[in-house]
Order: sequence, then C-alpha cells, then structure tokens
Amino acid sequence: MGLNEADEEDYIFYSDNDEIPNFVNFDFKGNKNKIIMFKQKLFYYKFNLYCDRVDWYGTKGCKKKYLKSFSWLREIKAKKYPFIRIDTFLSNNKYMDLKIINNGGWHFSRLMSPKDMEIKLTNSEDHHEFKLAKIKLSYIEDLVKRKVIEYDHKAKTTDYKFGKEFKLKTLPMEYMPLFLRQNVNKYSEWFDLEK
Repeated sequence: MGLNEADEEDYIFYSDNDEIPNFVNFDFKGNKNKIIMFKQKLFYYKFNLYCDRVDWYGTKGCKKKYLKSFSWLREIKAKKYPFIRIDTFLSNNKYMDLKIINNGGWHFSRLMSPKDMEIKLTNSEDHHEFKLAKIKLSYIEDLVKRKVIEYDHKAKTTDYKFGKEFKLKTLPMEYMPLFLRQNVNKYSEWFDLEK
C-alpha cells in the first residue's frame, strides 16, 4: 500500500533496512503521543554480537496526519523535552510529545562478509575517514574474529571516529527477534555460537 492510500489515522514508520522495530511493546490503540521512537539494540557482524556502548534510536513514526516528510521524521532528536523548553515550539526536531519505546527492536550493522564490509566502508558517507585510517581487509577480518568494532559512535561529528576499539558482547538467543530464534540453524553462520 502506498502512502497516498493510507488513512490519516494510520501509523507511518521510517526505518533503515537494517533495523527491525519491535512492535510488541507499542500500544497502537492507546498511544496518545504524536511521535514514536524505538530504542533498539545495536549489533555488529553477527545477529547476536551486541554493542552496548550507545543507545540506538532507529525506527521513528507518527500518524499520517502529523507526517511533514520522511527527512523531518528522520531528524527528530531522541529525547523527550520538558514543557519548560520553549525552544521546542520553534524547533523542527525537538519535541515534548514523544514516546520512546524501550526494548524497541534491533539494528544490525555490518552484517556481511569482511570483503563486503571493506567495499561498503570504502563507499559510505564516512569513506574519507575510513581511507585515512588505512584499514585493510586483513584488519577487518581480525576485528570480526576478535569481536570488536573500531568505530566510536560517541565521537563528535567533527572528530575522527576510527581507531579506538570496543568489545562486543554475545547475547543469548532469547534477545533475538522471533524469526531468528526459529531459524538459528538456517542462519547459523551469522550467529556467534561460540561458548
């Protein structure tokens, strides 16, 4: 169904293709908030290699009647602002009427072979930093093997983001989406199953 066919009361969600929102914790009928945001777990390399360094606010949504544009929805800040913040009345990305859904799903980053990661990083929006870091395929393979990432999510936009290493944690299957729990054998190469 296209956006033009949606009813004004239908929810519209913006999500990257590597994010899976968890709708189990969202009350569609009882929701009174204008904007909904899903706080998701961030994973690297494998479905269950978890990066606990940052909170990932991925999928965002609102009813069609509130939707200004998808770029507007994408740029909304992941913070519910108090009523005393008058600047929210003039802002296009700060809101008081925001509902953050905890345990809101999964974001899978770099879920690909090391060779495909090298290709992606060479062509991504941060490709200039990746090239400056002079990261080779063998180094990416080593990162995956050691279960670490070399990207600092907390670095400022103007700071260099590559170089520091952060250890990933293996999460048990109970934290995975139902589909993955039911298909572990089928996708076993994409799980960290080492004890």
